[in-house]
Amino acid sequence: MQKNTNIMQQQKQVEMMRKRVCYLLNWTVEEYNKYQRKQGCLYLQLKMSGSPQIIDELVESEMFWAWWKNEWAHREYVYVNSADILYLPNRLKLYYHYNDAEILVKDIHPCKVVMEETYKKMIGQVIKNSVL
Repeated sequence: MQKNTNIMQQQKQVEMMRKRVCYLLNWTVEEYNKYQRKQGCLYLQLKMSGSPQIIDELVESEMFWAWWKNEWAHREYVYVNSADILYLPNRLKLYYHYNDAEILVKDIHPCKVVMEETYKKMIGQVIKNSVL
């Protein structure tokens, strides 16, 4: 019961932070989600360059997106604390900087669980295709 309560509190905090960021950037939730996904896909292309099959698997992985959104949420807290005193153009610049895939590719790395899930799916697909 305690674990579910903690998860619900975290989800509530993430949602409140998303709304605050949307307000600061003058974005809709749809614009926010679109940007978050676009940066996630770009991150994968940069991080896994030369491995299109891994990219394809990760783009479809719920575990990857849960990890990505969790990492994103950590940056949101820092951003909100910094952006309140800025005018909108500078808020946007700061937000783009915090979430720039080209910078993040050097700073954050998918956890082992995310990568293991992806490799298992890929290996299963290779085995399935070789049997057919």
